[in-house]
Amino acid sequence: MKTIKYILAVIVLIAAMSLATTDAIARSHHGHGHSSFSIGIYDGGWGFGYGYGHHGPHYWGAYGYPYYPYYDYPVVIERPVVIAQPAPVIVQQAAPVQVYVSPVERLADGRVKGEVASSQAAVQTTAASGQTTVIWIKNDNGSQTPVTLRQQGTGYIGPQNEYYSTLPTEEQLKPVYGLKSNAPPANTVTILLNNSDGTKTPITLKKEGTNYIGPAGEIYAALPTEEQLKQIYGK
Repeated sequence: MKTIKYILAVIVLIAAMSLATTDAIARSHHGHGHSSFSIGIYDGGWGFGYGYGHHGPHYWGAYGYPYYPYYDYPVVIERPVVIAQPAPVIVQQAAPVQVYVSPVERLADGRVKGEVASSQAAVQTTAASGQTTVIWIKNDNGSQTPVTLRQQGTGYIGPQNEYYSTLPTEEQLKPVYGLKSNAPPANTVTILLNNSDGTKTPITLKKEGTNYIGPAGEIYAALPTEEQLKQIYGK
């Protein structure tokens, strides 16, 4: 719009200049030599003028400042930078673990309750470890009692320091080392022989009627004394 406006103004100015110049020249020829005139246009920072005198050439000139279009520059406002803080780490201590251990129940022979014996079928088992031998006595309640014998020469020494000329049987050890509830049979008698070396030898006699039968099969009409048994089983 401003450009069209300027073009129209220039056209009007040129037309006015033409008319004014013609009139001024005419007057100078009629004796009006000092006549002069000027025309100017100004709008929005621009100006244009024209003048004439008969004493000199006509003049014209432009004045003012060039037109600069106005621009709307965007205003940039930086958004604040928000730095998220890390969430706090919460460490919870693990709950203590309580372990309950039930007490161990042991039998009279020292074994743990529920433990299976090394040999349930065998009445007598032996385990040699160096110079010792273990004989298991089977009790009436089904439990077993171990008896450790120490070998000495061709004989064996029991836990109570008794001496056996040969490896004793379960029947020989049961009256001495069996459980207290295991009473010896009514038809047997066990006699401990005191040997000269301080050891003892148990002798079990079986009663038949009025007689007694020893381990070697000998028959006694009455219960034999220790001296009688020492002659055969003593040491």
